[in-house]
Amino acid sequence: MQFDFRKKRYAVTILLCYMAVISISCQQGIESGITSLATPIPQGTSQLTPLSDSLARGPTLPQRHLDNTGQPEFVTVGVVSASEEPVGLQMPAFIEAEVAGRRIKNVVLMAGDQGEDGSKRLLLFDELIPEPFSDESEIWPDGIHEIVHVWYSLGDYLTDDANGDFVLLQDSNLGKLMRTVDGRFRHAGQENYIEAILIVDTGEGGSIGLIESTTGSTISPQPGDEFQITNIDLLEDLNLAYSPGVSLIFNQAGQLTYEKRPLPGGLYFLGISSETESGMTATDLQELTVGNENLRSGLKAYYDPVKRFQFLYPEYLMEITEEGERLASQNISGTVKLTITSYPESYQKPVDDLKSNVLRTFGDVQILYEDTAPMGSTGALSTAYGYEAADGSHTGVFLVFYQDELAYVVDVDGRSDDEARMLETVKILSDSWVHRPGVSGQFSGDWQPASVHDFELWVPSDYQFVKLTNEWHRFSGDDGLTFIALRSEPAAGGRILDRMRHWLEIAVRDVDDFAYSDFYTLDLADNSWIRLDFIYKLMDGTEMAGSIMAARFDEDLLFAWAEAPAEIYETFEREQYLLSLANVRRVK
Repeated sequence: MQFDFRKKRYAVTILLCYMAVISISCQQGIESGITSLATPIPQGTSQLTPLSDSLARGPTLPQRHLDNTGQPEFVTVGVVSASEEPVGLQMPAFIEAEVAGRRIKNVVLMAGDQGEDGSKRLLLFDELIPEPFSDESEIWPDGIHEIVHVWYSLGDYLTDDANGDFVLLQDSNLGKLMRTVDGRFRHAGQENYIEAILIVDTGEGGSIGLIESTTGSTISPQPGDEFQITNIDLLEDLNLAYSPGVSLIFNQAGQLTYEKRPLPGGLYFLGISSETESGMTATDLQELTVGNENLRSGLKAYYDPVKRFQFLYPEYLMEITEEGERLASQNISGTVKLTITSYPESYQKPVDDLKSNVLRTFGDVQILYEDTAPMGSTGALSTAYGYEAADGSHTGVFLVFYQDELAYVVDVDGRSDDEARMLETVKILSDSWVHRPGVSGQFSGDWQPASVHDFELWVPSDYQFVKLTNEWHRFSGDDGLTFIALRSEPAAGGRILDRMRHWLEIAVRDVDDFAYSDFYTLDLADNSWIRLDFIYKLMDGTEMAGSIMAARFDEDLLFAWAEAPAEIYETFEREQYLLSLANVRRVK
């Protein structure tokens, strides 16, 4: 699937972090006495000393991954949870997805309407950007990413005031607000069309010109000329199909009108698609029912699927911005301001104490009256106040309450000459604040969190954990043979290659036909590992494959040992093992 249009937006992503340490299979045993290590990790294979030939029980294996370009690419996309109830502009939808892989080139959010015959017309194609984003790399970091996105079921609409339709806006190099629409064009009175791209200024709300698709030359549309929209459908095999859509006639200014509109009620799809550098793709789409027929006039919604609350607020307030645990908005003139602050779950005090704390931060204000409001799980205390400022007299109302073990303070402040709108905003907020279902929790799909000493990692969700008496951590698959085993050691007192030889010597014991590769380096995300691979046979003849890896993180050396039956090892390594070692994070 090769898309030729790209739009980048920051995703609400949470990057999974992993660490890895060494262990050994249950067939091989584990030694409890570990010598400390000190020698820094060599940066190239030229510094690595070959193992003694006496260790080998068979031919030397080739290196599986000689450099980054030879590493296997892989990507999966899985929607963990999504809105199930009918959604709309004032009841936004959410989607929570896991994207896991290596050498991921792009991740896109897709949405569109779905016909009764199952056809899918694309109306949204936004390329997401991992956060934090590095301009130095054109690919996503290796590992697992959680994406949470809120979709307000707003569409991009083109019209000539007589006819119109929703369109797929595509990116352009003409500026942030300049977008394009595929279609074809013909002058008034002519029979033949030419393929063309319409340039739309989304800031000004109209078309500003055309570009001929084949030559790149500009076209100046005249009154009465025609632009026919090209519909872009997503096929079952994820290829794109193009078909002629609605025809629009340019007005007396040679323009068409662009606007944002709520999508009409019906069946839609929303999902995530991802692609690696070599073109491997993965996609997961969910069906949604949109109902925008009975919208409340003059109101828009804010929805947080992580904290699971939603409220409505007046359209005269600007879009809400997020600053950590604080939400903020105001009208254009700044005479009415809204702030919503949430506090950590550990912030557990009586609601009266919360109110007193807020008043202390406000300073010299006069309490006008107090009341209650039906907000949150506890009900809210409502306090009206007044004060003098440099721009004149102000009045405001703040509400304090609990919901889902989080404390909230909602404050609406305004100049006294705009008190009516301030009070209207308070009432709209308090009447519309509701608890809504949201995300199921970080990585509740194919991955589960795990801790090993001072590090965090994620392992497959169906793996069983056993902490051995000598501090080894082993995560095993249900076949009893596949596992990832982990341990960390202080980086003081020994050589990393000596320690890897030590574990290799243990791996050789009591197995048949053992063979191993030379040491080599392998980069995973921002970390460089030393690695060797091996194969052997169990007593029943089962062929096994595995690897030992080691890397240094500050004052610790991290080792990883993994094994699986040889017939599934490459899949296990690509889809589980290497992902679990990407992006190690220390928590202490």
